[in-house]
Amino acid sequence: SKTQESSEALKIQLKRSINPTKLKVGIRAMKSLRDGRLIIETGSKEEIDILSKQIEEQCGQQMEVNIPKRRNPNIVIYNIPDELTKENAIETIQAQNPEHSLNKESFTPKFIYKNKRGISNLVAEVKPELWRTLVHNKLKIGWQICKVEDYMKVIRCYKCSQFKHRAVDCNNDETCPLCAGKHALSQCKTPETEFKCINCITHNSYNKQGKVNENHSSLDKSCPCLVNIIKMYREN
Repeated sequence: SKTQESSEALKIQLKRSINPTKLKVGIRAMKSLRDGRLIIETGSKEEIDILSKQIEEQCGQQMEVNIPKRRNPNIVIYNIPDELTKENAIETIQAQNPEHSLNKESFTPKFIYKNKRGISNLVAEVKPELWRTLVHNKLKIGWQICKVEDYMKVIRCYKCSQFKHRAVDCNNDETCPLCAGKHALSQCKTPETEFKCINCITHNSYNKQGKVNENHSSLDKSCPCLVNIIKMYREN
């Protein structure tokens, strides 16, 4: 909404202004989000385009339409040699791995980082076609054989322990990532057997059916909420 209307008000306005039957558009789902947005799902891209155009023409002064774009996947290449840089990565990798046909359009080096042991790893954005041939595979770089895997960095707030924002932008109360208590991680004395995940607690409060296990810390890599976010990242 451009006028701070609720998602329920958007629904009412859309139903008054748009007739999907006349447009020959099938609405598969219409879901309200807590931030006031409304998600509408149709059966095809063509239907999305028709519906978006009609909403802009009929309701453009009151609401804004955005069509989500799919992300290119990111990969991480482990244990790269020191002489590999962002600038020479494409030329170097292609020289020893011609079967993958790397180029500037399909492979974009993002950054190089070192792990705790000082080993360098390269993160790159790739086109889906190239991702299919590289992920869970190995590349020859210099004198080394480098493993390639998916790279998905989930944004996490280390103040409230929730996802999709950072501490610098957080307006929530401080929440311990281990026990969901209202204190900092450094102050937590809760034994591991009593850990609680604030994200799973929140999920269960909004979902009376399909409840998930809360008895783990929000840092647990097997947390159902974290697993679900990674699943959505892959789908996008």
